[in-house]
Amino acid sequence: MAAEQHSALRDKSFTMRLLTALAGGGTWQTVAGLISELWVLEANASTALVLGIETPDRFTGVCLRNRLDGTLHPTDVRINVTCSALLTSEHLLEAVATTGLLGGLHIRLRLWPELLSALVLQFPEATEQSSDAQHRVLETITYKLLSLVTDRPLTIPTPELLEAMAEYSAGAGHEINNPLASIIGQTQVLLKSESSLDRRQSLETIGAQAWRIRDMIGNSMLFARPPVLQPSIFNLIHPVQEALEALEDVAEESGVEFRLSSISEKILITADRAQVSRLLTELIRNSLEAIRGAGRPGIVAIHISESIQGLAELAIVDDGPGLVTDVARRNAFNPFYSGRSAGRGLGFGLCLAWRIVRLHRGLIFLQEGIESGTACHLALPLNPEGP
Repeated sequence: MAAEQHSALRDKSFTMRLLTALAGGGTWQTVAGLISELWVLEANASTALVLGIETPDRFTGVCLRNRLDGTLHPTDVRINVTCSALLTSEHLLEAVATTGLLGGLHIRLRLWPELLSALVLQFPEATEQSSDAQHRVLETITYKLLSLVTDRPLTIPTPELLEAMAEYSAGAGHEINNPLASIIGQTQVLLKSESSLDRRQSLETIGAQAWRIRDMIGNSMLFARPPVLQPSIFNLIHPVQEALEALEDVAEESGVEFRLSSISEKILITADRAQVSRLLTELIRNSLEAIRGAGRPGIVAIHISESIQGLAELAIVDDGPGLVTDVARRNAFNPFYSGRSAGRGLGFGLCLAWRIVRLHRGLIFLQEGIESGTACHLALPLNPEGP
C-alpha cells in the first residue's frame, strides 16, 4: 500500500510539474528532466536521453534510466561532438554510444534540428508497450516543452512563431501590393505632366518611398513563400567569395576586414545556388552592419569546414557589440524586428536565412562571444536530396 501511495504522489507531482512547464516553460535542465520522465512513465521506455546543443562542438543532456527495482536514475550528460551531428542519426547515435548509457537493440531516435535538440529512447522489448498514436502525442508535448526552454545558451529561431508570421506576411503582402502598385502608377503619371519643381520633388519622394515599401514587401513575400528549390552541384566556397566581393566596398568604407578560411579549396554541395548565395549574403551583411552600427573598425571572419562526412558547417563571426539585450536575443530571427536604428529597414536578414536553411534541411543558430560579437553557425547537408 505504501508503494502504491508513493507512486500516486509521484505521478501527481509529475503531472503538476509538466503542466507548469507547458504553461510557462523552464530551464533546459528542468525541461529535459521532465521529458525524460514523460517517456519513461508514459511510454515505458527503459532509458530516455534528451540532448541539446550547448556549444557548436558539444551536446548536453539528461538521461533517465528505469532500473529493475522500479527506481528512476537520472544522469547529466555531456557529449563532445559537432553540432552537425544533429542532422544525421548515424553520427549522433555513434556519439551517444560512447557514453555507455544506451546501446544494443530497440533504440528510437527523434531529431529536431530547428530546436537544436534530440531524443534518444531505448525500450525493453522489440514490441514497444505503447502505440504509435501515443508516441505522436508524446512527441508533440516534447516539441512544445523544448520550444519553451527559457535559458538556452544559444539563440535559435522559434519555428511556430516564424511560420505564423510567414502566413501573415503572405496575406498582408498580397493585400498591400495592390494599392501600392496604384500609388506608384499614379505617381509616375503625374510626374509626366507636372512642371512645378517643388511638386515634382514631392512626387519623386512619394514614389521612392512607395518603391521602398515594395522592396520590403518583396522580402516579406520571399520569407513567406520562397521559390521551389532548383538544386545544382557547386563549390560552396564560390558563393561565399561572391558575397564578400559584393560587400567589399561597404566594408572598406566602414573599416571592416573580411577573413575567409576553409579546410579545403573545394566543398561540393547539392543545393539551390541562388538561395544559398542569398543566405550567405544576408548573414555576412548582418555581421557587417553590426560592426558599422558600433561606429568602429572590426573583423568578420568566415570559416567553412566539413567536420562530418556529408555535412558542411559554416561559422560567420564578427566582433561587433553582440546581442546586448534580452529583447535582441529573443527577437533576433523575428522578421519585424531590427536592432538597427529607426528608419533602416526591417530585420529580414536572419529570418530569410532561417527559411533557406530549413528548406535545405539544415540548422542555424547564434552564439554570443565571450566579451563581444556574435557567431552565426549553420550546417547544411552536402546532398539534401540524398538518402
